[in-house]
Amino acid sequence: MDTRPAAVAVGHGRGFDDRTEVRLEELAELPYVSIRYDAAPAVYRATGELLARHGVHRRIELDTHNPGDLTHVVAAGEAFTLVGLGSGATHKAFVGEPVHVLPVTGAQVRLGTDAVWRGDRAADPGDVVGVLAAAAGTPTGPVA
Repeated sequence: MDTRPAAVAVGHGRGFDDRTEVRLEELAELPYVSIRYDAAPAVYRATGELLARHGVHRRIELDTHNPGDLTHVVAAGEAFTLVGLGSGATHKAFVGEPVHVLPVTGAQVRLGTDAVWRGDRAADPGDVVGVLAAAAGTPTGPVA
């Protein structure tokens, strides 16, 4: 699993416009928005526990598996969400939107990426590793 630091995406006008970072406790009055539980049950539970420890108890669960669907709720100022800091599909969904993406301080927040593929596929596993490494910007090949 690859993990990267997480950031918070929060809409303009929610009190964070001039900020360069945010503590999760500062978001307690704003709900957290997520995709459906069944898209990633372990992530859903872990995120809920983390947020509860920092005083965030309200959640909006969208009826979707697409992280890009979170953008309209966050951009409208109705909620915040977690995104990869500088990368990842959810982060990319917010590019050009009226939101601030702020690093989280005061808590160790990381987002993970797993990759799985069917073992009965004819594709060479090396091909899959190459595609994933290219997407992550990670060089492949022998390690010296």
